[in-house]
Amino acid sequence: MKSPAAALALAALTTLACPVATAQWTKELIKDDKTGESYRRYTLSSTASPPGASGGVGRKGQLVMRTGHFPGGIQLSLRTEQGRFVCPVGPDFCQVRIRFDAEPPFVLPAVRPADGSSDRLFMRDDGRFMAGAATAQTIVVEAAYLAHGIQALAFAAPGGLEGPAPRATGPAP
Repeated sequence: MKSPAAALALAALTTLACPVATAQWTKELIKDDKTGESYRRYTLSSTASPPGASGGVGRKGQLVMRTGHFPGGIQLSLRTEQGRFVCPVGPDFCQVRIRFDAEPPFVLPAVRPADGSSDRLFMRDDGRFMAGAATAQTIVVEAAYLAHGIQALAFAAPGGLEGPAPRATGPAP
């Protein structure tokens, strides 16, 4: 059972109106030189934290989604322009909370890059992100920051997402 404080915080977050500017997914079709496979890379830049969300310190960052024929499906990454991510659960395991519009949030496990940097987190979509992002107007992503605790990044999501790029039909050049 959730504590009263946790329930109140969740209720405040799920009813939060996120004023975000109109944005466009930046879409690129990229061909992997090694495999000859193509994938799509979508990038959204955050407009800052929604006011009142988990501290409301204005955070900016980028949400990058790669759709292709990867093991495990869609790859997501979150990059911060201010501060550093921490993994309070353990050094090799982070959690990122994602919410679309007024829908209940869900958690995706995340990992830091192999080089040990702390400005990026990587996640694998289990289908919920692509399904929600395809129709959402706003995406709010929460992650733990060093010295600032849990912070939210808000993204205006205009839709227009496509699945994986078609597989290459011939051998790689």
